[in-house]
Amino acid sequence: MDPAMGNTPPEIDERSSALFTTARERLTFYRQEIHQEISSLAQRTNAFFTAQSFMVIAYCSAMNNTNPHWGNLYTLYIPVLLTIFGVFNCVNSYIEISAVYRALDHWQEKQDSLLNSDIVIGQAFDERPLFTQQYYANKAHRYSIFFSRRSTILLAILWLVLGGITLYFHFW
Repeated sequence: MDPAMGNTPPEIDERSSALFTTARERLTFYRQEIHQEISSLAQRTNAFFTAQSFMVIAYCSAMNNTNPHWGNLYTLYIPVLLTIFGVFNCVNSYIEISAVYRALDHWQEKQDSLLNSDIVIGQAFDERPLFTQQYYANKAHRYSIFFSRRSTILLAILWLVLGGITLYFHFW
């Protein structure tokens, strides 16, 4: 909008206060967003582990091929292709999980800011034994996400080792 025309956009605080009439509504909204991101993280992690487990089964089956005519080529090409696909799957999943991580961190920071700035909600937050500032002081929500992020890295390393084993058995 053009400030010279007198059409200035309303302040962000005015817009956000129009969306939420109370701090409790804002807190409920933040918690719903956090819950949605955690659900998204769980779904992506489950899909990742499901795909990885099927690929490991396919890799083991391919390495077990004993056909005398084409088994040697099959045990070379298929496991190497599965290794490449497994690594790409891990990289893609790491990117997706990191995106959820950033979104979750964003909503958690907004919730923390609200709890620290609003006296009424902040006091209610401090009086609840399940929700203490000590728990959130070190951004404890990040530790719960490390499993998903670390798993993608560890499984990528596993795929590289499996691919190395395949090549070792065929060429050395």
